[in-house]
Amino acid sequence: MRTSTSNCEFCGQPLPQQDYALPGHAPMLITLPCNCPEARAALERERQEEERQQRAEAFSRAWTRANIPAAFSHVDADFSAASPLSDGKSVYLYGDNGRGKTYKACRIAKAYLVRNTYKAMGRMMCRKTCTFVTAQELFSRLKQSWERWDQTEEDVFQRWAGIDLLVLDDLGKGVPTEWAAENVFRLIDSRWSNNRPMVITSQYSITQLADRYDRASDETMAALISRLRGWCVESVVGGEDRRVQ
Repeated sequence: MRTSTSNCEFCGQPLPQQDYALPGHAPMLITLPCNCPEARAALERERQEEERQQRAEAFSRAWTRANIPAAFSHVDADFSAASPLSDGKSVYLYGDNGRGKTYKACRIAKAYLVRNTYKAMGRMMCRKTCTFVTAQELFSRLKQSWERWDQTEEDVFQRWAGIDLLVLDDLGKGVPTEWAAENVFRLIDSRWSNNRPMVITSQYSITQLADRYDRASDETMAALISRLRGWCVESVVGGEDRRVQ
């Protein structure tokens, strides 16, 4: 160990140096940090800031992949509303148009991803995946697969069934066909069976949803409503219409 001509910016003492050599290279001197309390505290602050930046980058990658609509990409996380997801439950938000259902759903999704961003094996990562999709888009993608040779309806279905958190927006919108009702039940049943939570938004309460899909068989609807009631924390989103303010 040698003494450096450089001094600690906090205590003023000379910074220590030591020889360091890689195989095949000439030895070199490296300057070590000071061991005074102020220097140690500064290093810890730097470490925490670097970790915060890495965490933010890991979350940002997961958030970008989630397909959140641009209008809601900068929402704040709502950890309280997301708490049912940690308990194995899902969240069902319903209310009239413009009340902020989608806004709240995206805040819940953000909290879910933030909570699941952590350090593992020396690097920051988000251990969960999330996808946002409207009910109309989901049905459209399923139908488009009928005309493709490289993708089956089951392939498309499994994409939505297998994601860790699925945000399904505007359930009940569109033509309430028997085919639509059966696929809604199949999706919810698959996710419920595999403990994969959902955040669902709708203009209709769970009870009203049964009337909405009245073309479906009584057996299908009874099973769907039973799943939703037993699995979801149902919450009405009220207030004024934000779109006309």
